[in-house]
Amino acid sequence: MYGTGRSTLLALLSGSFLAVCAALGCTESSVAPAGESASASTPGIEATSSGGRQQAAVDSDSVAPTRAVSETTGQSQTAALGEFVIEDMFGRRLNERGIVLVDWDGQIANPAVKLVIRPPANAAFPVQGVLTSSQPRLYFNSGSRRFADAGWKGEVGKAGPKRTVILNDKSPTWTGYVAIFPDRDSEDEDHTISIVLKDKAGREVSQELRVHIIDQDRWDPPLFQVIVNSSHDKTGFFSDERVRSTAVQAANDWAYFFDDMKLDEVPP
Repeated sequence: MYGTGRSTLLALLSGSFLAVCAALGCTESSVAPAGESASASTPGIEATSSGGRQQAAVDSDSVAPTRAVSETTGQSQTAALGEFVIEDMFGRRLNERGIVLVDWDGQIANPAVKLVIRPPANAAFPVQGVLTSSQPRLYFNSGSRRFADAGWKGEVGKAGPKRTVILNDKSPTWTGYVAIFPDRDSEDEDHTISIVLKDKAGREVSQELRVHIIDQDRWDPPLFQVIVNSSHDKTGFFSDERVRSTAVQAANDWAYFFDDMKLDEVPP
């Protein structure tokens, strides 16, 4: 009597389970008949018997945490690449606030601002970063063999600067500098730096970094004058007017930072 009641109860429970599963859209292959192991139809699950009860052990290696299966196409989809963070030398976030560069008074090398780029936490190394800008006076630090060995590649020109850098698990962050060449006006400016990161899985994420330029040029009359005399040139180098004007301009730019020292005039 006891055995008959138990069989009846199992049959009712099995029937209720199948009815619920049918309402949810389960397929026959995903439901194991009563008394059979679920491991035959469900990969990664192994059924074991302990005290008359079934226990399922899930193989964690069979689960891909960053992938999902599309219900419509059945194709594997990779999770999107997360956000990367841009910081200054003090560790402050710059993604929203941008950076400020200074164009000092006169034709002199302007100060460079340090940038640190931290790739997304879910990025697959190596990660390639490309920094570009349409402003030709902006530039990134480079040129030494040390940067070339670290995967730095870059260029400057009328189209603006471009810098390519490779990040890996040993050097997961990019640290560099950006500055602007001086101009000959007193107008503040606003530009952008485009940063695109692409990881090993081919996923991309980009950020437009705002760049504000504070122009401190005053162009006061020079107090010290340098006279360029090319009358003794025997090579013909200064016979070109463009060469002579460039030399004069360079001398005036240099003399701009000198005070009048009341020097005696040197006769020609």
